[in-house]
Amino acid sequence: MAYNNFKEKRLAFILIGFTIFFIANINDILLGANLIKSVYLLEYSFLALILIMDYFMLKDFVYLYNNQKEYLKVLEKETQEKTKELEISLNNIKKLSGLIPICASCKKVRTDKGYWQQVEEYIAEHSDAGFSHGICPDCVKKLYPEHYEQYIEMKKKRK
Repeated sequence: MAYNNFKEKRLAFILIGFTIFFIANINDILLGANLIKSVYLLEYSFLALILIMDYFMLKDFVYLYNNQKEYLKVLEKETQEKTKELEISLNNIKKLSGLIPICASCKKVRTDKGYWQQVEEYIAEHSDAGFSHGICPDCVKKLYPEHYEQYIEMKKKRK
């Protein structure tokens, strides 16, 4: 808001500077034609116009510089937050890498605290993966031998 007010004021100052420069130009033309007795003012008015413009450019530079510093602070904070989020995600991914101790018989997984947990529960806690259960042909034959033939026929019909 303050910057917008400043921009409106500078336009007025620049217009006043150009008006003075124009009047000084007329003064110097009249002085050169020996129509008036005065001092040459063009150089001084031009210098004043340049100083006014320099002042406003400096104000703009300072404003932009301060905004850039603020933007960099915000950007750095956001970068740190995103980095933390990525580190947390990476740590969660690392939990499922490497060796996972699993029982050779019942297939339960040993947790970091030494407890044994169903493999489905363990993976669900440590990843975004979900499970849907089915039964493979070998287990159907082993566990339900009386239904194995029907299972095979049903599989063939689905293909």
